[in-house]
Amino acid sequence: MSYDVLGLAQHLRSIGVPVSTEEIRDTYAALAVVGAERAMLALEMVLVKDDEARRALASIAPLFADTAAETAGTDGSDVVARHLRGLDQDSLREFARTALSRRDAVATTVAAHELVERHVTIQPGAPVAGNVHVMKAYRAVGPDRLRDELEGELPRSDHDPLSSLRARLWRDEVDRRLEVLRQAIETEVRRRLVHDRGASSVADAVRAGLPEDVDFLTASTQDILRLSSVMDTLPSRLERRLAHAAARPPDGRLDIRRTLRASMATGGVPARPAFHPRRPPKPGLVVLADISGSVASFARFTLSLAHGLHRRFHSVRSFVFVDGPDEVSDLLHDSTDLRRTAAHIDAHRLGVHLDGHSDYGRTFQQFWRSCGHQLDPSTIVMVLGDARGNYRDAQEDCLKAIARRAGRVFWLSPERKATWHDGDCLIDTYQPHCSGVFEVRNIRQLEEFVVRHAR
Repeated sequence: MSYDVLGLAQHLRSIGVPVSTEEIRDTYAALAVVGAERAMLALEMVLVKDDEARRALASIAPLFADTAAETAGTDGSDVVARHLRGLDQDSLREFARTALSRRDAVATTVAAHELVERHVTIQPGAPVAGNVHVMKAYRAVGPDRLRDELEGELPRSDHDPLSSLRARLWRDEVDRRLEVLRQAIETEVRRRLVHDRGASSVADAVRAGLPEDVDFLTASTQDILRLSSVMDTLPSRLERRLAHAAARPPDGRLDIRRTLRASMATGGVPARPAFHPRRPPKPGLVVLADISGSVASFARFTLSLAHGLHRRFHSVRSFVFVDGPDEVSDLLHDSTDLRRTAAHIDAHRLGVHLDGHSDYGRTFQQFWRSCGHQLDPSTIVMVLGDARGNYRDAQEDCLKAIARRAGRVFWLSPERKATWHDGDCLIDTYQPHCSGVFEVRNIRQLEEFVVRHAR
């Protein structure tokens, strides 16, 4: 099997998977010596380096495969396909059940082709991923009924002490076989989409992005779990990037002794002046995080990151708010489980002082009154939230006072910039008092912000 390796590499790069020119060349070399059954394994070994990138590759690689040979009717599948066209729906479902029962890959593929042929109508040029088409064809075969029939093929014995274990293992095997059928249907649907629109446009619609690109506001429960695994390693990765960014030529005071000593090798000419290393004082960090509604997951991840980088600051203080600030610094510092910490914050209604509706103005007012005197020019204040204040008083004078007292004030919003000026969003009101306002919708943008500004 051959692949459009260049097109595949381009799409992997577009979602943040690094692919070098040498790896592309190695991929061509590997595909030239392996068979079709090992082509995907070769792609995984050469092009990707971790599990998340491997998932992304698996979602788009089939789109760039040359399946002409496969669809030409090898292994007698064209004869079987002609036979299936004359069957009614019940007979087709029985054929699919038999194929799954016998683990017949060719018959399963042909059954999937006929299901798609009967139940899927692809609109030319429609920019879709095909998921609806896949589910329509899959449901037509009656997966629940198929599951019951396949599970019924396992002989049962009341006298066998291992019967319950065998039954559970068989149920897992049945689920795997049904997934093979679903994937065969998905492959056929996407093959037709590629024929209609080309591999690149279909890949744009179906590709599975890396966790670093998952939108905080639209993340599913599964996405949140993937984000959590990335956040575990993000602080150490950022530490390395920050250390690399700081490893530029020193610009401290001239070191006379080292300069004179080095000049002895150049006839007394100080050709290579030496400097004392820069040791800038560590700033303090204060985080104000909106934990209301859909922005809560964004705030929790960012709070976790702030405390993961505590060595970069002489102190890290964190406050959560909905309509009033509550400090959670100790809670986050001692936490080893982000979800458990979030549950504790919710259970104790931290950040909720009145009616539980977002009130940025009251939050800034309360924070200024209680903690404003503790700010100094070495302090970085980060506000995390969408700035949607339910049309309440913005109290911008309080944020102005905070900004005047602190060194820098950054605002991180998980919303798209295009929505910042809609409805009750107060960013336009607060922006003049901030050192910067940034769109931070995913981990990649959060990482870039930290490297560029939070040091």
